[in-house]
Amino acid sequence: MAFTKGLDGMKVGLLGGSFNPVHNGHLRLAVEALEQAGLEKVELVPAYIPPHKEKEQVPSFSFRCRLIEAAVSRMPGLVLNRMEGQRAGPSYTVDTLVQYHHMHPDRETFFVIGCPDFVQLTKWFRWRKLPELTHFIVVARETGDEELLDRFIAATWPQAGKHGQAEWRVPPKCRVQRIQAPKLELSSTLIREKMAAGRSIRYLVPDPVWEELNGPDTAQTGSNT
Repeated sequence: MAFTKGLDGMKVGLLGGSFNPVHNGHLRLAVEALEQAGLEKVELVPAYIPPHKEKEQVPSFSFRCRLIEAAVSRMPGLVLNRMEGQRAGPSYTVDTLVQYHHMHPDRETFFVIGCPDFVQLTKWFRWRKLPELTHFIVVARETGDEELLDRFIAATWPQAGKHGQAEWRVPPKCRVQRIQAPKLELSSTLIREKMAAGRSIRYLVPDPVWEELNGPDTAQTGSNT
């Protein structure tokens, strides 16, 4: 399936991940993509079964969705998408994109991804199919990300053409757009470590998430339901 420009002109960003838990770094990345790429919205798509987190104890899908829903509740343009909870097995991006286009054939999708993850794309499941299904918004935050991205695209798609300083055209008709975002020294691992040590995570996560995690009902166990 090849993607086409949305019939209604809607441009939608998709930001995937395990979101264990969602934090301000995730949301800042989504906001930068929303504003700099002129998207109508960015959908946060939590993995039902993260394919590369086999050794990590991941809280239930419903719990992670609850936190994301709280996180985006006060930010217009950001929404939760539960679609990966509808599929059994590992949550591979290629399957998500195929499913999304079946559900929304009128939309043009832009997969939002950090530069360090994008340059690992050739290790992803069925990665060659991805440029047929989506455009990419690559977020650069580190010094040297621009050169790293240039080298990766040239090596992976020698026939790719560069348009201006921050956009490439990758066959068949995929656009790779680079945007800049503030560097935030945040990770879900850091937040989990602080929580395990009994330390505050206030201002590392959105206030609604902090409230959820410090409320009376914060059980994180259970199956991915």
